[in-house]
Amino acid sequence: AAAAAAGSGRRRRRRKRGRMLLGVLARIHLPGMWYLWLGRLVQALLDFSFPYFLNLLTKFVTDEESPLWWGLLLAVAYLVVQMVYVIIDNNVAMGMMGLGLRIRSSMISAICRKLLVLRLDALASFSTGKLNNLITTDVDKARRAIRYLHYLIISPIKLVISLYSLHSLVG
Repeated sequence: AAAAAAGSGRRRRRRKRGRMLLGVLARIHLPGMWYLWLGRLVQALLDFSFPYFLNLLTKFVTDEESPLWWGLLLAVAYLVVQMVYVIIDNNVAMGMMGLGLRIRSSMISAICRKLLVLRLDALASFSTGKLNNLITTDVDKARRAIRYLHYLIISPIKLVISLYSLHSLVG
């Protein structure tokens, strides 16, 4: 019974070690992702302001009794919204690239640290090509996945807003 308990304890530790990398990456890098995701959310909402402004500008041009200051205000507001959109887009893109590189370096250092503690006979079971592939290809896939992870949150929100706008427009 003692051997079975010791064996299950080892299995629990192995399972815990297998999840450790993902947990550590999430604990370290997830707080930095929230402001980036918030920026993407604001950017997604600004996407829907462009057709609204174009509609208002079209109504201004077709209505002959509209005051000139209203048209100027619409044009300036449209310009400001475009500038805010570009600033948010560039900052979020740079933040996502930086976050991806930090995650990539964290994963490479975890792989190298793991290689340093492996026994020589366990290390012999890995070919250099497999290790090279792990560091260059697999870690880079994780870095690239970070760039598109926010779409899981933003896409349903954009879909709901699009359907609501379409329903209010068409009826």
